[in-house]
Amino acid sequence: AVNLLLLVFGLFMDPLPGVMILVPILAPISFALGIDPNHFAIIVIVNLTLGLTTPPVGSLIFIVSSTVALKPSTLIREMPPFFIALALALLAITFVPVLSTWLPEVSGF
Repeated sequence: AVNLLLLVFGLFMDPLPGVMILVPILAPISFALGIDPNHFAIIVIVNLTLGLTTPPVGSLIFIVSSTVALKPSTLIREMPPFFIALALALLAITFVPVLSTWLPEVSGF
């Protein structure tokens, strides 16, 4: 449910304001539920960034289309395989916490 909320929020807002608005609300709840802070942070960032690439708003689509001189519709047609891969990676990060907590634990964080 939180993934969906963050993804929808990411559709309409850049990650930095999204983090500034949502993290103070969601972090205490996630910590009370025993979610690792690093895991929570990675979930938030990946969700908000994935929202930037998702139509109908998908502001990154418009930025890239103006940079490479392509129509946004051309990019949107090519997006599904990448979106599916990113969504699967998000699900893996969410439901297999060791993917996002192993390296910080080994590094001593």
